[in-house]
Amino acid sequence: MIIAYLLLHNRLSLPSVDLTSIPVDPLRIIAGGMLFVLSFLLFTGLLVAIGAAAPTAKDGSRYFSLVMLLIFGPFYAASLFISTPQALIVKILTFFPFTAPIPLMLRNAVGNLSTPDILLGIVILGVTAAGVMAVAIRTFRYGALEYSRRLSLREIFGRKSSQGR
Repeated sequence: MIIAYLLLHNRLSLPSVDLTSIPVDPLRIIAGGMLFVLSFLLFTGLLVAIGAAAPTAKDGSRYFSLVMLLIFGPFYAASLFISTPQALIVKILTFFPFTAPIPLMLRNAVGNLSTPDILLGIVILGVTAAGVMAVAIRTFRYGALEYSRRLSLREIFGRKSSQGR
């Protein structure tokens, strides 16, 4: 978009659109990018773990629907993120790791997320994404070999790490 604008800015005829009035805040842009990447890693890890632990799509669909509820559930409170950012439900949804991506990115985009809240959100998402990815890797290690049955938590966490194999 930037390259197209720089090359074609003389040929663009955008009536009543002043592109110079668009605020560009590097902190918010970098925070948005970090929140996106960490959110992507979090939900990718969740879906890999579900796929590895469930032998069929039917078995995994229950857990997949729970993940979708966590992703899209905060959209029901989207107006609160903009109008009442200090509400308790907004704080809970913003800092609960599995619902945090949408509230954090939406509040970052509208500008009512403070710098300490951005840093706390990045730390929460980073730690949770790393933990979920570790569980997903461990689940995939054992679940990829099991085609006929679902893995239990005891099997995932009870086995010794197979180092050297």
